[in-house]
Amino acid sequence: MPAGELIFLVDDDDAVRASLHALLETAGYRTAQFESGIDFLESHDVGLGACVLLDVKMPGPDGLEVQRRLNDRGETLPVVILTGHGDIAMAV
Repeated sequence: MPAGELIFLVDDDDAVRASLHALLETAGYRTAQFESGIDFLESHDVGLGACVLLDVKMPGPDGLEVQRRLNDRGETLPVVILTGHGDIAMAV
């Protein structure tokens, strides 16, 4: 992914979004931040993004449901699922 690419950050935790934004910005990436899966699904332009970082546990549709909805739409945006509360069963 070339520097300057737009990365979508979808996480209900303000601190996580801010931290990821700061980290990615120092590496030369731009971010668009969303606090819920619904906000992302309703307002993003997938053609502008390089990938999406999704929190797996959010109110409303969780990260896995957002990924399912993107797949149902035929969108091929790469998805990275993040969580601070994961376990082996969830990973599998």
